[in-house]
Amino acid sequence: MLAALLKVNAPCWSCAWDAVDPNLCYIGTTCSRVLAFDLRRADAPVHTWDGPRDCAMGLDAVAGSSRKQVALGYSPIHGIVALPGSKHGGRLLVANSNGLFALPSRLEQEPHCSGSWTPVASTSGSSSRSCYSLSYDAQVDCVAASFRSQDPVTRMAATEHELYDVDLDSGNWQRRRPCISVVSPQTKMAHTAVFSYETGSHRQGLFAAGVEATRMVKLWDANGDGDGEMLALSDAAAFEDIVDVSGWQWGHDHAMFASLSNTTARLYDIR
Repeated sequence: MLAALLKVNAPCWSCAWDAVDPNLCYIGTTCSRVLAFDLRRADAPVHTWDGPRDCAMGLDAVAGSSRKQVALGYSPIHGIVALPGSKHGGRLLVANSNGLFALPSRLEQEPHCSGSWTPVASTSGSSSRSCYSLSYDAQVDCVAASFRSQDPVTRMAATEHELYDVDLDSGNWQRRRPCISVVSPQTKMAHTAVFSYETGSHRQGLFAAGVEATRMVKLWDANGDGDGEMLALSDAAAFEDIVDVSGWQWGHDHAMFASLSNTTARLYDIR
C-alpha cells in the first residue's frame, strides 16, 4: 500500500530519514538541492537547501569570435547523513562531487535556506576530491566518507576513506581520524559503509568498502585512531563489480555483513 507520494520535480539521487523525527525525510537531487519532506503534509517540501553550481566554462561560439558561458550544471547529492540533534531535527551532512559539506540548520517556519554550505573535509590530500559515499553509525558516533582523487605525481586514481567522530555534546563533531587510502581505478559508484556490533562488553566498529582494482571487499577497524585492516574477502568473480556493502548486528555477539555485486549478493557471518 502506498503511504505517501513525494513530488520532487527533479531527478533524485539519494535519501535519508531524520535521526530525531520519524516523519521527516530528506531527498538529494541531481541538481545539488536537498529537500526536507514531512510525511504528515507531503504535498510540498517543508525546507529546501540549494547548493552552489559546480562552475561555468567559456566555449568558442560555433560561428564568429564571440564567447559563450556554458553552465556545467549542478553536482548530484551522492549521499545524505542526518545526525541526531535537537527536537526540530539534526544537522545534515551531504556528499557531492565537490566534497563533504554540513548544511545550515533547518529553522522552523523557514521554507528555504540560503546559508552557505560548510566544507567538513579538507582537500589537503589532493587538489580535487569527489565525495561519492557517506554513512553513519549512531552506536559508535562515527561518520565515514569516501572520496575519489588523483595523485598529482603518478596520476593514478585512488580512493580515500575518512572517518570522523561525532560528539554533539561538546560541539566537536568533525574531528578527523587517520585517512585510509586505497589505490583503485574507481570507475564505479560503489557504496561504502560503517557499522558496529556488540560482542560481550565491547562494541566493535567496522568500516567496509569494495576495492575495485582487486575485486575484494575489505573491512577496517573503526574504533579508536587506528586504520588497521581486519578482514579481506576475495571470492568475487573476475566479471563482478562490488557496488554496495552493508553490515548489522546479528544475535548477541556477532554481525552479518552483505556485499552486492552487479550479479550476486553475498552474506557473511562475522564473529
